[in-house]
Amino acid sequence: MICSLNVSARVHGRHASEFIRLGATLQGNYAEAIEYARRAASGSARLKRDVAAVWLVQKSFGRWEELAKEAAPAPDDPYLQGMWRYVHGSKYARQKNLAAAELALAELRQFQADPDLQDLLVMVNPGAHVLEIAVHGLAGEIALARGNLDAAISAFRAAVEREDQLGYTEPPDWAQSMRLYLGHTYLAAGRPQLAQRAFEGDLARFPENGWALYGLWKSHAAQGEYERSSVVEKRFRQAWRFSDTTLTAAVF
Repeated sequence: MICSLNVSARVHGRHASEFIRLGATLQGNYAEAIEYARRAASGSARLKRDVAAVWLVQKSFGRWEELAKEAAPAPDDPYLQGMWRYVHGSKYARQKNLAAAELALAELRQFQADPDLQDLLVMVNPGAHVLEIAVHGLAGEIALARGNLDAAISAFRAAVEREDQLGYTEPPDWAQSMRLYLGHTYLAAGRPQLAQRAFEGDLARFPENGWALYGLWKSHAAQGEYERSSVVEKRFRQAWRFSDTTLTAAVF
């Protein structure tokens, strides 16, 4: 009985940490999100998803300096190597180091194509399917950094489509909704009605999450819908009340 309780504590404790990490992320609380991401990643029952979640929390919050301090994954782990290229490629794109970002994307594509990832499950989804989202996502971020908004929108739409095809699990095998990037890019392209749809779609999946509420607030404002914008702003501020993060966009 004691052995069974110990196993249950390890497994369910990790799972609880995953949910707290996701909830804190959606509320914009970086300190809590990274704390519980590390708890799950350091446990004896940790999964590849837990290891990558630490980097993805740092990416989601734009904590590039902290990401740069993380230890690289084992060279023989194609899934984690791919996710490592994804988050670092994003960092390079944000820093306008586009040559390094393109190299990261090329290497990410190679890892995604590894046949072993068709059989390796992140949780319920093959690693190859999850890394396909990363490929589209990083391609979109690079295009966005270049100012090629049409290419970025195309890439983010492909990422959303792939994300929607993932098998269901809680928390999701993909940690940051690609609809946030799509909505953000529609706003940058002066297409606020489409941005609104993207953020509303994200809220249907993750109700009252602050990132999407921020984008929806700005989408209504860009359409001159100031009464709706004010209502959504209040929802955002309620959702963000535990946050330690200031937003200027729906994504960093």
